[in-house]
Amino acid sequence: MKRTKKTEQSQRCIGRAFRALLAFICTIAMLVSNVPLGGVTPEVEVEASTEGQTIPFVITEQPENAIATVGEMAPFIIAAQGTGTLHYQWMSRKDASSTWAYSELSGAKTEILCVEAQVELDGWQFMCMVIASNGKIDLSNVVNLTIIPEITTQPTDTSASAGSTANFTVEASGIEPFTYQWQSRKNASSYWTNSAQNGAKTSTLSVATLSGLNGWQFRCAVTSANGLKAYSAPATLTVADGPKITTQPANKSVTAGATAQFTVAASGTAPLTYQWQSRKDSSSTWSNSGQSGAKTATLSVATSSGLNGWQFRCIVTDGSGQSVA
Repeated sequence: MKRTKKTEQSQRCIGRAFRALLAFICTIAMLVSNVPLGGVTPEVEVEASTEGQTIPFVITEQPENAIATVGEMAPFIIAAQGTGTLHYQWMSRKDASSTWAYSELSGAKTEILCVEAQVELDGWQFMCMVIASNGKIDLSNVVNLTIIPEITTQPTDTSASAGSTANFTVEASGIEPFTYQWQSRKNASSYWTNSAQNGAKTSTLSVATLSGLNGWQFRCAVTSANGLKAYSAPATLTVADGPKITTQPANKSVTAGATAQFTVAASGTAPLTYQWQSRKDSSSTWSNSGQSGAKTATLSVATSSGLNGWQFRCIVTDGSGQSVA
């Protein structure tokens, strides 16, 4: 069944909340003194069979696999019931081919083992030995710690003018090397698709902006070397359309020595700036005017017979740097 965007977000939120709750439990457990073994030093091979023994207790809750980001506390929890005092000893090993060793981590002799997730602990295995006061033993399931990538720097919303380039950058921590895949969607109600823009498989995506991309969102899927994936938050691209001339300047006829005024009106992203230009005729080159008001919406030209036939125009530039003549 295809997962919807809402389902995907809900599962991520539930996962974060559950891990946060377990981390809180782990923190509380770290404040509690370890339960001593009461003089019992079990000289037993971990692989030893308990077949035929009468074990005066039962494991009621097995520990579960844990996933965590680097630096996060990953708790492994066991629960058991039985007569007399029960003691606990957690053990760990690097992988299935390694030898078990008693753990010295916080809570190693309690029902909750707290492991601070580090890159080098990815794939480690943990198991708890439960010991009755008479020396009888039972072993928990074997569980694993998996380090998941964490987005440490999120891409940010970006504004750019049409025809320019907008860059989105992401950073992550976890098991390196990382692979990157940027994705895009038209709006929050659309589906994500892999981007083909420049740098789509790197930590920085470069988007050639067009007016049609205004409002599009971009995110990055970061996959760590152990195959686990994390998604960045979406970042929105705003593309400014550029200023528009709403009132064009009109031709003027005046007597020599009078003042001719040319006025322009424009709309666009504030602040708007103005630069009037002039040329002798349509075959000449435009140059910036030195007449009064040349950097305002109204140009005032002190006329003379030598200016007969000259042309004037205004370059309007908006706050995003786009211009229109």
